[in-house]
Amino acid sequence: MNRLEEQITKIHKIMGVINEQESSLSNLYDFNTTTYNSGDKSIVGAYMIIDETDKMIELMNINEIEKNTSIYVDNARPYRINVKRSKLPKSQIEILGDVEGKEGFNYIKIPYWLFKKLSDELEIKRIKGKKRISIDGAQLKSDLFKKDINDPNVKKYISISDPDETTQRLLHYSSIRNKPKEN
Repeated sequence: MNRLEEQITKIHKIMGVINEQESSLSNLYDFNTTTYNSGDKSIVGAYMIIDETDKMIELMNINEIEKNTSIYVDNARPYRINVKRSKLPKSQIEILGDVEGKEGFNYIKIPYWLFKKLSDELEIKRIKGKKRISIDGAQLKSDLFKKDINDPNVKKYISISDPDETTQRLLHYSSIRNKPKEN
């Protein structure tokens, strides 16, 4: 192989690596927030699919709201959760693929008009870095909150988005001690 062919081969190898990296969804989109695509006027976000039929898909999105009224000594950022569920028509969305390293999450493309209509349910708010759930007495008085922390999908979601051991213990003990009232 002559020098020119060697250089071309190197360029192809480099381009192959670049193309492979660019095609990875995790390199294109941020797990912790939504991304607006101006070309096709859509939003892409990482959501957990909790139910699916021929025509509809049900997503779970848990917003993490930072609490500035408490601290953890190890500098983990305390947050409370707000569980949202949305049913979307399959004909309007596109499941782009799995979120790398976050089993159960998928990147989903949603038309901007539909996202805007359901923005309260679909807006993603996740805290980056070291964080830990903080559950207070007011939340534990809510039957809806008790139902949410006992939902296996909520537990799975939080175990993936916040693998902190203390978060998992707090969630586990809170769900055991605070079963929702049966109707």
